Amino acid sequence: FIAYLNGREVARANAGPPGHFLSADQKAYNFALPTTNAAYTPNSQPGTAPSATSTGLTYPLGRVADFLHLGENLLALHLINRDPNLSARIDAQLEIIPANATSTLALHSFNDANDSAALHRNLAGLTSNSLLGSFPPQSWLDLAPPAFSAPSWSDLTLRSDLLRHLGFAASGALRYSYSQTDPTNQPASFSGPSLPLSPRFPPGSLTSAHLANLRLNFRFRTTPNAAFALRLDTPSPPPSASLSGLPPLTPSSGSGPASDPPETFDDALNGLRVRSISASGTGATNTSGTIRNTLNFNADPAFRGGSFSLRETNASGSSALPSDPPGALQFDLLQAPTTFAPFGFSYQPLLARSWSPGAITPAQLASGVFQFDFRLPQGLRFHVYLEPTSGAPTPADRLSLGPITGTGSWSTATLDPSSSSNQTAFLAYLNSFASTSLSLLFRAESPLPTGTRLTLDNLTFSSWRSYRSPLSAAPTPTPFLNALNALPSPLLLPTFDKTGTALAPASASATLDDFSLTYTTPNAGSPATLLPFAASGWSYFPGLAEPSGGLVEPADFRSPLTPPSFADWIELFNPDPSPVDLSNWSLTDDPLAPRKFVFPPGSLIPPSATLLILADNRPSPSGATYLHAPFNLNSTGEFLALLNPQGAIVDSLDHGYPPQSPFYSWGRDPSSLRWGFL
Repeated sequence: FIAYLNGREVARANAGPPGHFLSADQKAYNFALPTTNAAYTPNSQPGTAPSATSTGLTYPLGRVADFLHLGENLLALHLINRDPNLSARIDAQLEIIPANATSTLALHSFNDANDSAALHRNLAGLTSNSLLGSFPPQSWLDLAPPAFSAPSWSDLTLRSDLLRHLGFAASGALRYSYSQTDPTNQPASFSGPSLPLSPRFPPGSLTSAHLANLRLNFRFRTTPNAAFALRLDTPSPPPSASLSGLPPLTPSSGSGPASDPPETFDDALNGLRVRSISASGTGATNTSGTIRNTLNFNADPAFRGGSFSLRETNASGSSALPSDPPGALQFDLLQAPTTFAPFGFSYQPLLARSWSPGAITPAQLASGVFQFDFRLPQGLRFHVYLEPTSGAPTPADRLSLGPITGTGSWSTATLDPSSSSNQTAFLAYLNSFASTSLSLLFRAESPLPTGTRLTLDNLTFSSWRSYRSPLSAAPTPTPFLNALNALPSPLLLPTFDKTGTALAPASASATLDDFSLTYTTPNAGSPATLLPFAASGWSYFPGLAEPSGGLVEPADFRSPLTPPSFADWIELFNPDPSPVDLSNWSLTDDPLAPRKFVFPPGSLIPPSATLLILADNRPSPSGATYLHAPFNLNSTGEFLALLNPQGAIVDSLDHGYPPQSPFYSWGRDPSSLRWGFL
């Protein structure tokens, strides 16, 4: 037999070495005597004694996480008979023997975020709560109580946001932020929704030992001036019934790559650099005073008759405290050009310390964000790009981080490189230097009026950090356990106490993603059966197709009128971090018939995923798993093209692919982009 778990071979016996291909009519590799019978493959083998009926054989497979995934898993057994004239049976079960079993009691991924928010204001003790938009049903903010602040505040703003695309890998996220005029902190906090402990823990059953195996887990990142203390309450607790003393949320808490301190320009000496470009295109740059940072101007060749400047100023920063020096970087358009072309400036270096020099992958782009404070007149816009500091990058080597738009006041920009386009070219260029030193490029890509000023402060690369804390990390007062055990259904209420200070107009924030409460049962030890012997879910059928080496439409196995057979196939890969809609696109093997196969509505390729099309020259059967194209692929090679709805070729094999070999496919390597056998 050969066993496959989710399409991957995990065990075999009397069937040759691991990975050895067997045809549908292959006989088992055990013989009473040596044989040279041509019916066997290979047709010359030493004899081995045939085994009697075997029961209770165990095949260790390895770590569960290497084989199983969330959702449905499939175990398939290919039984190979030694003697076609005798019957054979096989049965199996799949067991897991965990050292520790971890279960998730509560999970909030924030993937339902819709940019809604809750605003809490406290003006001289008068509090108000307002909503901006509507919370998704059953989301974190929909279930959580309002923020709290003590009546002794003079002016405090607490804001809770469910943000699209600002979580890990551009998913949804939760952000808590605050701003104040009081120089001294008073009590203020954000509360999350209740986290259920039942049915895992019946009422009255919790002990101090259980708290050691209960764990809070989430990703987070904070602004440099943010600080929160995390505690757990019970619903309507007395003050002594809270679990406090858990690790705080600060820029350096948790685990993960360290982020460099932000560039605050607090040491600015008022150095000034001016760039002037005449009507004929002659440029001149003049510097007065000391410029401490690496700053460069950027203007397209068509820019004429204008001037702009950069100043490291020791005024006008976005500092959160009066004691902080108010440094900032100012970019001024001194004279709008007579002939406009995109222009701007760059700041460097910023180090992305969570990236691997020379081996940065698209997945690593999700490990952090570029963040800065900025002030720009209402409605005016700059576009921000990312470039390596090494070499001479061209526009094709840039990573677009998106635009920033002014409000007239200080704002915080959070730019996620994992949601950017042009990742492939950018990473290829950056990895060629084995560096993670980067430059932020700010460009005006539409005309701006004379006197436009963009002010920047607190530039940084902020890495995602991991918070993983057992509840036993906090002192365990008896009143807390007593309050939990007195509840008819034990619940925990996560509460984030504001401990940092951010004086208006500045704000401080913490962004959270993938929040969960888990419980680990230590030394679970005993086997747990995932799939039992003679399971009702087994499906049995004789060998109708080879067990590997090709693709078959699964719907064919359900129809006695259509014998299953291997089909030619085409695989499309989407390397981008967002889905691609192929509705009304087309595939063809004939340059004169560009719309030979048209993708039906709803043909989507998820991010970093593939889509298979069977080129078997027939309509899709009822209940088809795959799309079916009305042509076959020529095994000796032919033209093939993918076209968009406007009829433009997006990718093609103009000169055709070469003659094909069994068990190999021809395609484009996703790393080198070269065509070849895969």
